Amino acid sequence: MEQGQKAILAKFGVDISAFALGKSFSMPQRYFLRDLAMTIESRFSHPTIVNIGVLLGCSMAWLRAGSPESTLIGIDIDLRRRCPGPALLKYLRATLLEMDSREACRSFEGVPHLVFVDGDHSYRAAGADMECWSSRLPVGGIIALHDLHMGQVMKAFGEWYNSEVWQEVGGSPCLGFRAFERIE
Repeated sequence: MEQGQKAILAKFGVDISAFALGKSFSMPQRYFLRDLAMTIESRFSHPTIVNIGVLLGCSMAWLRAGSPESTLIGIDIDLRRRCPGPALLKYLRATLLEMDSREACRSFEGVPHLVFVDGDHSYRAAGADMECWSSRLPVGGIIALHDLHMGQVMKAFGEWYNSEVWQEVGGSPCLGFRAFERIE
């Protein structure tokens, strides 16, 4: 773990020895998630951030670092194997839902302001995640997509994306990580 990462998590009183942050995100991707959350917190009062695909909680930790006051919701089909450790859960102050993300979207009663999609990477599931969750975002809301370099996810993205509704706000296309703001 890099010194900058340790410092950020230590600032929030997180015992970094108590959980693994995994290697699925590069440091630029982690900082980008944090910056997206900061943007959302500056735009909306009491924003809601949804993280699809919790794994060990790395993405949720960086989303929380960028938006300390948001409502943070993590969705994963199998939290028994993938749940963040107790120290991270305390830091996250998040609601974790063990369910299919499309089911969660259909039953979601609030308005998400930032949705990070890193769930099932099949064509059908990735497309359904993009379609369902993006339709819930208000103007100014952001959807961030991970693993766009994967064939099935890229295919689903190509069918979902509409430049009249979405404007790219950054990311790292070579690493398959991009974010889009709703403009209409």
